[in-house]
Amino acid sequence: MDFLARFGRHFEKINAELQRSLDSSVPLIREMGEHSLLGEGKRLRPLLFMLASGLCGYQGEDVYRISTVFEYVHTASLIHDDVLDDADIRRKKPSAKHVWGNLAAVLGGDFFYSTAAAIALETGRPKLLKLINDTTLRMIEGQVLELMHTHDWNLDKERYMDIIVAKTAELMSAACASGAIMADIDEEKVDQLAQFGLNLGIAFQLMDDILDYTSSEKTFGKPVGKDLREGKITLPLIYSLADLDPKEFERLLDS
Repeated sequence: MDFLARFGRHFEKINAELQRSLDSSVPLIREMGEHSLLGEGKRLRPLLFMLASGLCGYQGEDVYRISTVFEYVHTASLIHDDVLDDADIRRKKPSAKHVWGNLAAVLGGDFFYSTAAAIALETGRPKLLKLINDTTLRMIEGQVLELMHTHDWNLDKERYMDIIVAKTAELMSAACASGAIMADIDEEKVDQLAQFGLNLGIAFQLMDDILDYTSSEKTFGKPVGKDLREGKITLPLIYSLADLDPKEFERLLDS
C-alpha cells in the first residue's frame, strides 16, 4: 500500500466525511457503521471518484461528501456478501454478521445503500443518481449469478467474467464516470473514464481471486482458500480444472 500513501490527505478527508455522514438515531446502526464503515477499508472507490473529479476539473466543496457514496455502496455489498457466505472475518476483524447476526447485518447493509442514494440525490444530478441505482442493481445481479453458480464445476470463463464485472468492476467504473458527470464534461470522456474504471475493477478482482489461493490471512485480511470451501469457482480454479485428469474431475464432482 506504499503507492496509496501519497493520497493520505484525501483519505483523511474521506474518512472525516464518512464519520460525519454516518447519521442515525438508532444506536445499533451507528455502532455497525463505525465497525464496518470506519474500519480497515482502503477507500479505493472514493479515491477513484476524487481523482476523476480532479482530472475533469470539478472543484465543488461537496466532493468529499459525494465520494462517500461509493464507500457506502461497497460496504453494504460486503456486509450482504458476508451473510451469504457465512463469513466471520472482514477487513481483519469480525464481520458484522458475526457480531450482530444475519438479520441485523442485512438491515444495516440496506441502510448504507439508502444512505448512498440520499447523498447522490443531494447533488441534483439525475444522471448521477441513475448511475448509482443502475450500478447497485448490477451488483445485486452479480451476487445472484454467483449464487446460482455455486459449486458449478463447469462454470466457464465467460460467465465468471460476467460475475466479476457485475459484482466488482461496475462500482469502480461508476466511481470514475461520476467524477466526469460532476464536472459536466462531454459524454465521450464520461464513457472513457467508465471504461477505465471497469478494466481496473476486473484487474482488481482477478488479483483478489489469485490471492485467495496464494496469500496468507494476515496479509489478505480475511481467510484464504475460502472461495473453494464456499464453492465459488474463480479463474484460478477454472484453469486448474481444465488441466485435471478426467478421473480426478469426476472424483471432485462426487466429493
